[in-house]
Amino acid sequence: MTPQVRPEDVDDLLGGAEGAVLVLRGSGGDSGGVPEVVVTEDEGEDLLVTTRAALVRELGDRPDSEAVARAAAALTDVVAKLGA
Repeated sequence: MTPQVRPEDVDDLLGGAEGAVLVLRGSGGDSGGVPEVVVTEDEGEDLLVTTRAALVRELGDRPDSEAVARAAAALTDVVAKLGA
């Protein structure tokens, strides 16, 4: 099952630090875990989904709730394509 990017995840990323990123954690290899979408400042070995800077460039600093919901749906599609 593909992890869902929630509007709250988009809000957290927009409100995060300058270097914040949205990653897919536990998506493959020998992790054995259930994949999840996480906002963090250190992508480490996780799969990068998007960055705060990219999201701000597309949506601005304070997008309305409809734009946030559309972004969450689009990012869920990205996660699915990453093979979660």
